[in-house]
Amino acid sequence: MSAIVRIAAYLGLAACAVLFGLSALKNRAAMGTNGALCFGSLVALGLLVARDISRLIGEHAVEFLYNDEGAGQKDPEYEKAEEVWKNGDHLEAIRMLREYYEKNPREVHVALRIAEIYETNLNNPLAAALEYEEVLKKPLPRERWGWRAIHLCNLYHKLGQTNKANALLERIATEYSTTAAAKKAREKLGWPEPAPEPEAAPEAKPAEGPEPPPPAGPALPPGFRPKK
Repeated sequence: MSAIVRIAAYLGLAACAVLFGLSALKNRAAMGTNGALCFGSLVALGLLVARDISRLIGEHAVEFLYNDEGAGQKDPEYEKAEEVWKNGDHLEAIRMLREYYEKNPREVHVALRIAEIYETNLNNPLAAALEYEEVLKKPLPRERWGWRAIHLCNLYHKLGQTNKANALLERIATEYSTTAAAKKAREKLGWPEPAPEPEAAPEAKPAEGPEPPPPAGPALPPGFRPKK
C-alpha cells in the first residue's frame, strides 16, 4: 500500500468513526446501527495502525541487529584494516576485514566493504558477487536488500551470467514490488509499472432513523381532548 493510499485510508476511517459516533448521539432511533458502524471503523483503523507500527518496529529491529551501512563504526581493529587498505595492501586488508567480520557477523557493512575492494581494487567481480550473495542471505531492510540485489545483478551482467541476473531482477520486482529498487528492476526487465491502486470507496452515509409520524387530527389547545 502506497503512502498516499495509506494516509487516505487513515483519514477516511477516522472521519467515518467520528461521523457515525456523532450520528449515534444525535439520533437515538438509529443509535445501534451508527454505533456498530463507528465501532467497526475504529477497529479497522486500529488494525491498520497496528500493521504499520509492527512493520516499522520490525525494520528498526533488523537495522539494529544487522548494520549494513557502517553507522557508528569506530572499532580499532576495523580502522586498522582500513589503514592497511590505504597503504595499497588490498589482500591483507581483506584478510583483516574477514577476521573482524567473523567476530562480528552482524556488521554486514564489512562484507560489503570486502566486496567493494574485490570489485574496484582487485578487478575481481566474481569474488565480489560471491560476497554479495552471502549478504543477501541476511534479513536486511527491504529497500536496502533491493539495492544490494540490484548491484549483484550488475555484477552478474559483467560476468556474463544473464540468466542469474534476470532471475534476481524478477525476484526484486515481485517480492519487493513496493520498493524503489523494484522500480529499477522492472525498468531493467522492460516490465511496465503496475496499475495504481484503486481509490478508497466513498464514505457511507450514517443510517437515519424513521421520521416520527405526524400528529393525528388538528392541533388542540392544552387541556382539550378531541371528541369521541
